Amino acid sequence: MKKLLFVTWSVSYGYGTEKSLADVLNRMDPEQYAISVLPLFKYAESTIFRDHIRILDPLIDYTAEDFDEEAALKRYYALLGDPLRFNQRIREKYDCVIACNHNAPSYFASYLKGGAKVLWIRGDLRELDYHRLKEGTPEYRSVKQEYEMQANVFKCFDAIAVISDVVQQTLKELFGITERVVKISNSVDREKITRLCKEQVELPDKVLFTT
Repeated sequence: MKKLLFVTWSVSYGYGTEKSLADVLNRMDPEQYAISVLPLFKYAESTIFRDHIRILDPLIDYTAEDFDEEAALKRYYALLGDPLRFNQRIREKYDCVIACNHNAPSYFASYLKGGAKVLWIRGDLRELDYHRLKEGTPEYRSVKQEYEMQANVFKCFDAIAVISDVVQQTLKELFGITERVVKISNSVDREKITRLCKEQVELPDKVLFTT
């Protein structure tokens, strides 16, 4: 059985990246894969992941009693800047570690020792294009620093998965990365969609709002 660790922002919201990740993991064979998920943040007790998927303790738990955000963020950034300390927190070894986006998930995943590493990029990375900013400004320096940090982290991964041709092209244009890249489009659970579209629902006799 292969042991997999997915590092992601959160498992509390149930939409976007998290929804797509859950659609993939919920359909993986638990007889073949022992799946763990490390959420960086926890905002609610609810989750859309099935019971066989192990959810590790988050780095910041906003649901904790007497939560102190300032202290929690201080500990979080201390971990972000200390690979050795983060490895001491995640002692279990995995056959493969998958970062479910660039930025912090990729930084933390790159710290872990042993096993293959895969980066699954969900955004187009354009926020790291410092060339569009006025040189010498605080924003320029900040984005350029983030770009350089991300460029170094990319080197730690054995493979990079992207969700679209746009992301793949941006990876090439901004970072010059063309090798070890594979496109995996967002997951769609067709069986679930088919089942839901056949369900009968009763609509309340009032106006509904959604965001």
